[in-house]
Amino acid sequence: MPDLCKSAEAEIIRAPLAVAICAAKPHGPALNFAVNKNAITREIIAALAAELASYTHSARIAFAAATDEQSKAENKYDTRALEASYLARGQSLQAAEIQQAIAQFEAMPVREFRAGAPVDVGALVALEGKGGMTHYFIGPRGGGTEVNY
Repeated sequence: MPDLCKSAEAEIIRAPLAVAICAAKPHGPALNFAVNKNAITREIIAALAAELASYTHSARIAFAAATDEQSKAENKYDTRALEASYLARGQSLQAAEIQQAIAQFEAMPVREFRAGAPVDVGALVALEGKGGMTHYFIGPRGGGTEVNY
């Protein structure tokens, strides 16, 4: 595990960290440890890059299926090629969105937030629920992405 905390005394969260677009509470509980947000951002970018590779690969396969000679319609009800082309288009659009998310995370400045400050992009928020404490990094895109931190 890379050194994600700023100091040796800092507590390391050993649980999934989700990227959220917004938070349920405008002022989450203050975190009691130092966090290296650059390291969190790198982990998020790596997770998004892996997802991008998967979508790109799937889009290429679907495109090949849509344009393959064997996908030619045998009758008016045979829609295999059309369905494969829709799939390829959807996966290509998803890949483009992930590319934009990666670019936004790479360009996002690291900000420090004081306890009680309004939540904004770049904040790390802790929410306490029935299952315990959950941490969310508020990013510009990529909601639902989980990384281990």
